[in-house]
Order: sequence, then structure tokens, then C-alpha cells
Amino acid sequence: MKAFLPLTLVASLYATDIQTLVSKSYDNNPTLKKLELQIKASDYDIKNSDIYKNPILSIGLNDINLDEPTDRALEPMQTQYISISQEITDSDKLEQKSKIAYINKEILQIILKEKKDQISKKIYTLAYEIQELEEKIKLNKQKILNIKEIKNYHDNHIQHKQAFQISLQNDLMIDTINLSIQIDLEKIEQKYVKLSELVNDDVKNIENVNEFIYDEDITSHKLLQIEELNIKKANVKKELARENESSDFTLSAGYYQREKFDDYVNIAIKMPLNIYKKESNELHKSFKQIEISRQRYEEVKNALYKKYKIELSKNRLSKNSIKYIDQILAHLEKEKELIINQNKMDSVIGALAIENKIIDEKKKRLMYQKQLKQSKLELAYLTSTIKR
Repeated sequence: MKAFLPLTLVASLYATDIQTLVSKSYDNNPTLKKLELQIKASDYDIKNSDIYKNPILSIGLNDINLDEPTDRALEPMQTQYISISQEITDSDKLEQKSKIAYINKEILQIILKEKKDQISKKIYTLAYEIQELEEKIKLNKQKILNIKEIKNYHDNHIQHKQAFQISLQNDLMIDTINLSIQIDLEKIEQKYVKLSELVNDDVKNIENVNEFIYDEDITSHKLLQIEELNIKKANVKKELARENESSDFTLSAGYYQREKFDDYVNIAIKMPLNIYKKESNELHKSFKQIEISRQRYEEVKNALYKKYKIELSKNRLSKNSIKYIDQILAHLEKEKELIINQNKMDSVIGALAIENKIIDEKKKRLMYQKQLKQSKLELAYLTSTIKR
């Protein structure tokens, strides 16, 4: 125990609070940083959404005579000109485009929140798994000590040939458990690597791993909020398609200079003729896109609700399993007490054998405890009650 306390103290000095890890992941995770940059970049889409296209400047020469290319006074049509043209877009179209840009930014902001929830869930899931493995290792080490005591008893109280056979069986059990411990230690190491990747920083230990309280309503989930915005965007696109039925037009003006004749100015307006019903087809398509968005919302809601019901079932199963294991443990403790009270020569062996059964049940309980925590975590995620 004296050797163990300093090691515990050292470990606690390097232990990291799980909320600190979650906060670090929000600051350091490359996926989140990428999304934050996309959100900042979307501000420029908003700025550009209600701005006209750049005007077009034209400079040129008309009617270059191939026999005398440098002579610009051969006939009246020879001109040197400069002109400028500007496409004019209806203000209602620009307004709809601006609305779409704002909705796109809002969708990115919710996607960022959803990614944060997912990262938080992954961090807690890994923490719960690490906790279970660490406790399982402690129980297995205690089981090895119990088997060694049984082995010593057999060596001292059973005939040589029989003791040798039992000793081999005990050694086999010890090696099997040691192998399990080594596997679990490697699993812990691997999970810390995954934690470090999520946090984008080195993580060696973790503490203060809380459980979650969940709600009963999935309608506020981030994925549903995104689909609601997609429906809203589809409706705005419908209005834009309606506006696009009236064509944009282009105004142009130019100054034309001639050598031996009067200069002149040219003014023109260009407007496409919507005779092929392409814009009308786009409008009808936009109605279908709205319905597609609504169906997508229902699809996502149904998938989330199915997951919610499954997690509730897992939650109940874990609670019931823990309840029955607690009853089994209580029975085994009574059985162990009865064996000890018999005060026979082999009562120690019987008690240790029962103690190992208790350890095996405790390992099962650890597994169901982890599953219970994970189901609560998943339910908190599905009902958007993961605290950040």
C-alpha cells in the first residue's frame, strides 16, 4: 500500500478533467476548425449575394481593311469604340439570393454544434470504456491473488501427484487472466490514442467522468434543425425560381469615334426571351424540392426516434441486468459467509472459490454499468441535452 499511494498521487497529478478535454477538443479539433473557417468564409457569400455582376468594358476597332489595315478613313463604318454594359437584376431576386446565403451560414453553424455533440459523445464513450477496463484489471489482479492462495493451499495439503495437477490448472488460469490483463492494458492505450486524436493533444489520464440526464423529446435534435432549414431554403429557392420567370436585362452604352465622319453614341438594352419554358420548369421543380426536403425531415426524425427507442431498451436491459447481478452477488456473499463459518480445513479454499465467482459477477456488472452510462449518453445526444 505504501508503494501504491505515491503512484496514485502521481497519476492524479497528470489526470485531466473530462470537461477540460471536451473544451480542448472544441478549440483544437481540426474538423471543428475547418467548419469554423467555412462559417467565416460564408460571410463573403452573404456579401456577394445582393451585389450586381461586374460591368463589362469593351474596347475595339471595327471594319479593319485587310489591304490597308492602318487606314481608318476608308468608309463610315470604320470606328474605334469604347462601350460598357451592365446586367440589371431585379432587387427581389437579390433579396432571395441573400436569404439563401444566410440560411447556408445558419446550417453550417448548426452542423458545427452537431459535430461538437458528436465529439463530446465520442470522448465520453472512450472514457466509460477506459473506466471499465481499469476496474476490470483491478478485479483480475485480485482474482490472481486468490488463485495463488488456492495454489499454495493445494501445494501444502494435497498429495504430491494430485497437487501437481491442480497446480498446473491454477497456473493455466493465472496465465489466462494475465493475458486478459495485457490485452486490456493495450486496449486502454489505444483508447487514449483515440482521445488524443479527438482533443488534438496528448492525453494520458482522465477523471471526473460524469453520467448524463436525458430528456424525452428528440424534436430539438441538431439534425432535425438542419432539415428544417433545408425546407426553409427550398421555399426561398421556389420564390427565386418564381422571380427568375421575369428575365434580367443588360444595359449597354458606347462611344464610337470615326476619322472623317461624325462620332456617335450607341445605347442598347438586351433581354432574353423566355419562350422555351425553362424558367417555368425550374419553378415546378422547386415545388418538388420542397416536398423532397419535407420527406427528408420525416426520414431523419423517424431514424432518430428508432434510435431513441432502441437506446431506451438498452437502458432498461442494463438496469435490470445490474439489479439481478446485485441479487446474485448478495447470494454469493451469503454462501461465502456460510462456508467461512463452517470452520473446516478447506473452508478457506471454498471461500476463495466463491470470491472468484463474485469477481466474475462484478466484471459482468462493470460491463452493464458501462452500457448503462453509454445508453444515457446516447439518449442525451438524441434529445440534445449534452451539456457543453
